[in-house]
Amino acid sequence: MSAHSAGFGVYKCGGGSRCITFVPITIATMRNLLRRSFCAGKAWHKKTTSINSPVAGVRHQELLEIGTMKMNYFVFGTNDKKKAVDFYDKFFDGCGLMKVHDEGRMALWANDDLMFAVAEPFDGNPASNGNGTMLGFNVGSAIEVDRLYKKALELGATSEGEPGERSGRHSAYFRDLDKNKICLFG
Repeated sequence: MSAHSAGFGVYKCGGGSRCITFVPITIATMRNLLRRSFCAGKAWHKKTTSINSPVAGVRHQELLEIGTMKMNYFVFGTNDKKKAVDFYDKFFDGCGLMKVHDEGRMALWANDDLMFAVAEPFDGNPASNGNGTMLGFNVGSAIEVDRLYKKALELGATSEGEPGERSGRHSAYFRDLDKNKICLFG
């Protein structure tokens, strides 16, 4: 079941008890709204918003516990860890990802939402990039797409598609030093 198909939503109200429109939201959004209301000690949902759930008997606490799958880390294989670490140290500089581990065969950068690593393969065989495999970074804006694409090329990456509009998003593509493909979009 997709997050949208669960049928959760909120009614935006225009004062008093008159509700204007129903806005569907994801389970994750509902959980965050409820978490904020519990943490703030406010019963906002009783005063300005009503929660619509087609699931009979679902209590607010149960909504907080519904699982949502998210990607939280990604590892690229490398055949030259030193060069890869140097590339990503410079690439991630100013992007909110900080290196939190660098020893042995792996280096790892992280923030609150993502962990990214480069690693020499555990099995000792050479690292290889996947044909059709690509990692996408939502960098928030077209300006940031352009800036990071240019930065990647200056660091030795190869272009796989200059910045431009694709599928309604401003995006650009490049391959890192190990030929791993990355999409930047905003």
